[in-house]
Amino acid sequence: MSLNLIHIIETLLLPPSSPILLILLGLLLHNKKAGGWLAGTGLLLLWLCSIPFISNPLTRSLEHIPALSDAQIKSTNAEVIIVLGGGRNRDAPEYRGDTISHFGLTRLRYAAKLHRMTNLPIIPVGGDPAEQGPAEAVMAKKILQEAFKIPIQHIEADSRTTWENAKFSALLLHQLGIKRVLLVTHATHMPRSIYAFQQAGVDVVAAPTRFHPKLRDKNLLLKFLPNAKAANDTTTALHEYLGIIWYRLKGLSG
Repeated sequence: MSLNLIHIIETLLLPPSSPILLILLGLLLHNKKAGGWLAGTGLLLLWLCSIPFISNPLTRSLEHIPALSDAQIKSTNAEVIIVLGGGRNRDAPEYRGDTISHFGLTRLRYAAKLHRMTNLPIIPVGGDPAEQGPAEAVMAKKILQEAFKIPIQHIEADSRTTWENAKFSALLLHQLGIKRVLLVTHATHMPRSIYAFQQAGVDVVAAPTRFHPKLRDKNLLLKFLPNAKAANDTTTALHEYLGIIWYRLKGLSG
């Protein structure tokens, strides 16, 4: 199945597309009662997907792998730090082209911290799924060397998905004779990433970053008012759960 088709299917399954499609279907149905139920269900789902009361615990449910303590970082026996790509800002005029997104920079910053604490080499991972610009690993290498002053010897620049991140990284690690790695990615992305790397035969020590705090709004009403951040967090969490299911199926099929 092509990546484009997978992205289309996923977009239709995730909010806001799926609730909007229910609303449109309800409005188009000749049966007013059934149409009203569908449209109402779509509106309800759209609201639920957009409120912090739902998005926060849903997102935090993926973040069950804790952050490493300083003592754990120094005693992992890992041989290298693998940092996964986190997307790009395309055609950024101030950089005269593509550059790493803020998600990617968050991961690079934490990988740099781990490097300073352990002196382990960093391997940036990630290509360009759209094949329209430089690989994420190439851009990450440049940032690590120029902004963080960390020399980079190896990159994996061909993978387009987390599954391929793991598969192609495993091939590179085998060539380098490396067996155990510190894996850096977002806390929400870590469960899917660990599974992919374990399926590829890599011994992984999870080094998650960017955890979501608990809701602390004293105003209860704010927890139930829709906002763009909550909607984005819900979509991200559901994307991860769909990805975990998809990868489990891939793992079962070999």
